[in-house]
Amino acid sequence: MKPGILYFNPEHDFLRITPEWSVKNTLFNFLHLLKTTYDPRHIGLRNLVVSGNDLRANDLELIEPSDPDLDRGPKESFKGLLENLDEVFFFSTTHAGRQILGTHNGVPTSEIVYNRSFPIQVNLPTFDRLPRDPRHIGEDLKQVYIGMNDHRDTIRLWHRRLDQFGITAPGIKYKWYIAFEPREDERISDVETARKFLQQEDDLWNGVKHSEHPPFVQMSDYKFPVGAQSERYKNEDLETAVKPAFGFWLFPIDVLGSLEETGGPDTPLWDFSKNCPELGVVSLPERAQTG
Repeated sequence: MKPGILYFNPEHDFLRITPEWSVKNTLFNFLHLLKTTYDPRHIGLRNLVVSGNDLRANDLELIEPSDPDLDRGPKESFKGLLENLDEVFFFSTTHAGRQILGTHNGVPTSEIVYNRSFPIQVNLPTFDRLPRDPRHIGEDLKQVYIGMNDHRDTIRLWHRRLDQFGITAPGIKYKWYIAFEPREDERISDVETARKFLQQEDDLWNGVKHSEHPPFVQMSDYKFPVGAQSERYKNEDLETAVKPAFGFWLFPIDVLGSLEETGGPDTPLWDFSKNCPELGVVSLPERAQTG
């Protein structure tokens, strides 16, 4: 990571922190400096984005709060900042879900679905937050693929970390963040890369092969389904089809089911139609900034 200046407004910005080993010298020290040195108004950390990897890929679980080698100042800053949180997004993305061509693209279903509503993840840090996705997404919400893992695991792990340090924070508001994440070579950062992605997506849906498709699509003997020719979509009116959004959905966490339940989902396609999500939408620049 390049050193630089973090312009941060704790009342409006959401931080995502991915601590490295060891958290005593990374996460704890960073939060202690944030609270004691770089926060002259003493507002603290108010909004946080958390993924399962942020909570697992370090030694946070191994920290014993009563360890005498754990400096009291950083530990108390850590606890105080988390207790003061206003809102937490549980972050997750999926690499499939906009175009589902049955088992041909790894989704365990015979369904052919083009979920045009599914927001597309963008490599930009700023967004506008709409209290409700304004597009006509009701039908798409009936069949949403979010992967076959249990997204509640991150939520449970978060609460275990709070319990580990004796943190009580009943006032935190929680949301589940979900978006479709393009492949590494398709990442979107501006209008140009967005157009390129949508063109490739359209080509795949219409059965057009070219060099930027995965190798298995290019194989001449591979019978890849043409979604646009399927019974469900062959007469689709593209003029009225849902337009793409670049950003993410925010759902209440209870759409994933009770945290007391365990086990993966019973179906690959979830029905979220009773819970219209918020929409985090990113305004794309014409060209990505460099430097």
